[in-house]
Amino acid sequence: NRCAAALTDRMILRPLTQLYRGQPEAQVLFPDVAWLHPSLPDDSFPGRYVPTFGVRQAVERLAEMPIEQLEQAWRLGRLDIPRLFRWFETQQIEIFADDPALAGAIRRLPLCPVEGTLRPLADLFLPGGFEDPLQLAGLVDVPAIGGRRQFLHDLGVQELDFDTYLHSHLPRVLAQQPDLPADGRHRLLHLLARRLGEFRDDEALQTQLSQLPLIPCLDGSFRPAVAVYFSREVIDRLGLPVHIAEPVESTAQRALYAWL
Repeated sequence: NRCAAALTDRMILRPLTQLYRGQPEAQVLFPDVAWLHPSLPDDSFPGRYVPTFGVRQAVERLAEMPIEQLEQAWRLGRLDIPRLFRWFETQQIEIFADDPALAGAIRRLPLCPVEGTLRPLADLFLPGGFEDPLQLAGLVDVPAIGGRRQFLHDLGVQELDFDTYLHSHLPRVLAQQPDLPADGRHRLLHLLARRLGEFRDDEALQTQLSQLPLIPCLDGSFRPAVAVYFSREVIDRLGLPVHIAEPVESTAQRALYAWL
């Protein structure tokens, strides 16, 4: 009945369609939800006609909140992120079996504290023993969100190892942030030169990286390998303005340049 109503936990009469019943932990985490009064039974009228509040409802509610509102609630202690992730972890049947799209939806929520702000798990990595020479790969502070590492891995959060960094993170960063500091770029080149043997046969990666601004030039710029020459001699031969790579003494780094 669309006119049927019941009491909330705050003793307010609401239509059944505007009420939820849910676990005690969900009610603590989302106190602003209109919860069915605890004295009313779940297995008969009106409780049996009131929808259950689960992870899907929680995710949709959080996704509707502007980031400024989420961060304010977090800073004021009204949004308990570790407790929220512990509750998510207890609802794995709903997340991974009943509604598999939930894992991706949780990753997209800005719920991970990083340097005073909240960022989505989708933009971060689990620590994997690899250090980003550019210092731009955001890492998940696992204790700060109260989740076990395995649960975050099950949600689809990637571990930052060298392979993930090389294929997923690095091309995106180089393409999106052209003004990266020169010292970080040089550290990156030393790393790639040292580990060239691990990816030398990856033609798709070679094609991708050769188009990105990796090579330091004499004019102080960093340019794609396909647009750079080793020697000034080409200027005289071609009679055209070209970009010359900074000279390198390292055999490994020259091998990297040649590969690119």
